[in-house]
Amino acid sequence: PDGILTFSERSLESLQRPLSVTATFDEDGVTGTLESGGLTEPGELIVAGMSPDRMSLTLDSAGHFRGTPQNVLAVGNFSDRTWVSQQQHGRAEIYGSVFDNTGHDQAFPAVASLLFWAQSNREMLDIGGSDVRRERSLLIVHPLRMERPEIGRRITIPSPFISLRTVPDSKGHGFSSIYDNGKRQWSKTEASSRSFMQFQIPAVCLPFEVDTAELELFIRAGSRTVTVSAGSFESQATVSKMDSPLGAQSISIPADLIRESCREGKLYVALNVSDLDEVQKVNDDEDLSQTQNDYWEISRLGLTLTGRRTAEVP
Repeated sequence: PDGILTFSERSLESLQRPLSVTATFDEDGVTGTLESGGLTEPGELIVAGMSPDRMSLTLDSAGHFRGTPQNVLAVGNFSDRTWVSQQQHGRAEIYGSVFDNTGHDQAFPAVASLLFWAQSNREMLDIGGSDVRRERSLLIVHPLRMERPEIGRRITIPSPFISLRTVPDSKGHGFSSIYDNGKRQWSKTEASSRSFMQFQIPAVCLPFEVDTAELELFIRAGSRTVTVSAGSFESQATVSKMDSPLGAQSISIPADLIRESCREGKLYVALNVSDLDEVQKVNDDEDLSQTQNDYWEISRLGLTLTGRRTAEVP
């Protein structure tokens, strides 16, 4: 048969040196070093595990990697390349199965991790004749060891490093079933909703003095009004109001609204989605053979921050 065949096999790969991944933040985003332990041809690097967002990284021959907000991957993508080889297509399918939450209560990975591919040096399954191309590859998952950025230096924290979860607000409202904290996954609904989201700044960046905050929202909410508010736990102010938003929305949050809460490592965003506009509801005399889609759905909510770590903490 044509195509790619995959087989499961349990084996032990010996490393020449300990495997380690260290990272920190600079003005452009995340930067760090991969010590691959002697594994050859590491590539296709992805950071995942703190938010629903994932980010691809570039790696040089010395093992230094880098990622910027522009490297954040579109939902469902595992590469930022416009053209992919057959090998990369096969690896993307495996990434898709690894990140699939179906049947699981918790998202993978549980902690911020680097995922990358490397060549295996071991002999594995030997299937087929001389006309079969065999590839021995390893998918490695290793936790990131984050280091504190330099005090006073301007840094950019890309969205994959800022975790988010839905929580009750100060009045006990806003905990929403639209977002599953465990799976880090959004779901669609017909009902109007208010979702109160808590964003957590990485501990290595605290105390954090914010300069800019950019919220990236991908939403489909035709015939509805969507209001986005931001601020502290106790108080939020409206930063955007959209009618029938469809697609990617970029929202700037004024730094003064979130300055105090960012110093404590958190900021809060409230999303209010209205019911369908009355004029858009199905009329009694409408042809009922035509189906109207009354659902609305968020595909992505990510936050990128720039600012500075201001002091040393114990």
